[in-house]
Amino acid sequence: MQELPVAARERGIDRFRCEVLKSNDVVVGSLLDVGAVVVERGPDTVVLDVPLVDTNDSLVHRALRIVSEHINAFLRRLVPPILKEP
Repeated sequence: MQELPVAARERGIDRFRCEVLKSNDVVVGSLLDVGAVVVERGPDTVVLDVPLVDTNDSLVHRALRIVSEHINAFLRRLVPPILKEP
């Protein structure tokens, strides 16, 4: 996961841009929490820039980790109780 920000910085990229559904409050909020900036608002989407920083725990890495944790929590709620691990 940390290879992407490193490769981006090596190529002079200082931020990632993403487009998220406006209704996806969890992802939008998570990205804003790690320093993303809204650059455009459409009727159904929000475009955000997530800055890269030169640390082992970059903002992009933190944002992706937070979003993946929310997705995992959501998916765990979809699993029928009989299939869940004890």
